[in-house]
Amino acid sequence: MNYQRTIAKEITLSGISLHLGLNSSLTFKPAEPNTGVIFIRTDMPNTPQIKADVNNITTGFVRQTSIRNQDAEMHTIEHLMSALAGLGIDNIIIESNTQEPPALDGSALPFVQALQDAGIIEQNVEKKETSVEEAISIIDKDKEILLTPSDKCRITYIFKQDDPVSVMQMASVELNEETFVKDIAPARTFCFRSEVELLKSKGLGKGGSNENVVVIDDDGKPDQPPRVENEMAKHKMLDLIGDLYLLGGIPKANIVAIRSGHE
Repeated sequence: MNYQRTIAKEITLSGISLHLGLNSSLTFKPAEPNTGVIFIRTDMPNTPQIKADVNNITTGFVRQTSIRNQDAEMHTIEHLMSALAGLGIDNIIIESNTQEPPALDGSALPFVQALQDAGIIEQNVEKKETSVEEAISIIDKDKEILLTPSDKCRITYIFKQDDPVSVMQMASVELNEETFVKDIAPARTFCFRSEVELLKSKGLGKGGSNENVVVIDDDGKPDQPPRVENEMAKHKMLDLIGDLYLLGGIPKANIVAIRSGHE
């Protein structure tokens, strides 16, 4: 039997947020079984709560995932959600002083390290497992996600980019805590150099720098050495894991994603 997990003690992380450029601080606190992942906006009157749940997904800005509860929103939560998923943390309170978490180094690794420092403990309540009973295929133009039944979770991501340069990477990982921490969590946010001005014109990327974003030049080469093999595909996999965790758990399934994003 697998048991639910939370953290052992409170811990705080701070930094500049990626898109809005805010001085952001998150305080992680233990939570009771069956709580789920709860964000609390401490900067707003009455400190409203937002549960990280698929039913609370809202339309935010491009290239990120947002959740909302009435007037309270949290943007760009996918890296943090991925860290929680990868470590199997079911229940946690996250107090935030802004509407966007800190970007840190652009990966999930700093969140993983902070949560590990806080200590991860099992709770005496069975974990809610999610499984796939039959094949599921979701197609949107050139994007596709396919799930087939399995007794474990394996994710294969195929990253394809045609413009301004043709790039293709593939990564396949059997997902567990060890492989997540080693192979997926270190993969950093990236964008193509041609996209930088577009994001800035939309008022986004204000906190972006070479400390938290890898820029892909017009010849398809990154401006920094890769941390892991096929880093672009693995970062997309990282994002996918964070988004799937809004379902309440990562399903036991063979998951193949082609060009999928946050939509």
